[in-house]
Amino acid sequence: MDELKARILARLKEVGLDKPQYKLEVKAILFVAVMIESALSPNQKINKRQFLLDIWKELYGISADEEIQIKSAIELLHLSKKIKRKSWYKLYCCSLMEIFRI
Repeated sequence: MDELKARILARLKEVGLDKPQYKLEVKAILFVAVMIESALSPNQKINKRQFLLDIWKELYGISADEEIQIKSAIELLHLSKKIKRKSWYKLYCCSLMEIFRI
């Protein structure tokens, strides 16, 4: 899992999502959730929510209040079925398009 975490952190830095302004951004949380979902095989059993929170803690150093906000954002995304499997290439291209729209 450390290798996957390192790959995701590198990708976030590559597309510019390591800036503090994206700490509580739902689109950034969705981007990482989809990356995690797409990287894991269906038979791998890990707590994906905790894995995302670990990435967020390492990237941004979030507080307890921010962690609660992120957990609720993850729950909202999960309930609205926004978190789906996608290829890494599509994730990368979509993230670049989102960044340049801002």
